[in-house]
Amino acid sequence: MTVKIHHALPGRLRIHYDLHEISPRQAILAQSLIAVQEGISDISVNTNLGSFLILFDSSIISQAQIENLFKALGSKYLDDEKLLEAVAQIPITESIMSIFVSTMINHFAKKLLPLPLRQFLLFTNILPRLGSALGTCFRHGKIFSTQMLDATALTTAALTGNTNTASSISMLLTLGEEIEEVTKRVSYGNLAHKLLISDEPVHILEDGEEKTIPVEALKKDDLVIVRQGSMIPCDGSVERGEGMVNQASITGESLPVEKKAGSGVFAGTILSEGELVIRTRSTGRDTKVQNIIQMIDNSQNLKANVQRRSENLAEKIVPLNFALAGLTWLFTRNLTKTMSTLMVDYSCAM
Repeated sequence: MTVKIHHALPGRLRIHYDLHEISPRQAILAQSLIAVQEGISDISVNTNLGSFLILFDSSIISQAQIENLFKALGSKYLDDEKLLEAVAQIPITESIMSIFVSTMINHFAKKLLPLPLRQFLLFTNILPRLGSALGTCFRHGKIFSTQMLDATALTTAALTGNTNTASSISMLLTLGEEIEEVTKRVSYGNLAHKLLISDEPVHILEDGEEKTIPVEALKKDDLVIVRQGSMIPCDGSVERGEGMVNQASITGESLPVEKKAGSGVFAGTILSEGELVIRTRSTGRDTKVQNIIQMIDNSQNLKANVQRRSENLAEKIVPLNFALAGLTWLFTRNLTKTMSTLMVDYSCAM
């Protein structure tokens, strides 16, 4: 692993690594492996900038030794599938602005392509929408659906040679859909994080000594020390100690439950009183708390009443839209004006 010391102070070191050399998940694995070394008091990684911030005891380990530890992390460790499986998946950072910028760049970059290629790409975007509209028509008997309106407007524009118009409509529809999806994912992800996830470091017992590691470094059979007021970071069983655990986030119980040697505990619960030493049974994606997070994620498919009412209203307007298009064609015989009436409600989609 190629690293370079970027900034150094007594007991504090910032090291940069090559973003092209290792993946974010491998960087988290490297963080986990370095965190358990003697003399390392804390280590954090920024996978966007490609840097590690290390706090250490200079009387136990030197800057040069820390640098050599990173350099010793070759493919033997960073490509080990079993080690990588223990590392949590790196969440993808999403934002509406990034979606807007990438969609705009993609849209205007296509204008630089030759016309036949642009038309081909346009039809590859239209066909799935047309298939969805026809599927809705045959499955539910809805001839005048919002999907059919979208598909009709796009197809009409493309077939009449209005490539730019069809491309712009397709871009607006795609942008609206992607903004809706990322808003859902970010909102529910934040909810799960606020309710169930703790970023505080984990204290473990190793060879009779207490060490601090990031939660991502926790693995099966580790002995975790949890003190009063801290969140339990794993599913497991109590090895020793006694305490009262608030399990409301898992079971909904309003009163803390007594835990002692042999009792089972769950990640995401809070130790209200006492001190426990817990034998780790499962971490990360395998914990019960992750099942709850998955349930929260799945719940975004359930629509609120206000959303259903809005969609029903939109469906009722669509036949009027097609009727207006038909009347426009009947009285004007102008395909451009007819096509315009099909597109009159695209502000509603956004």
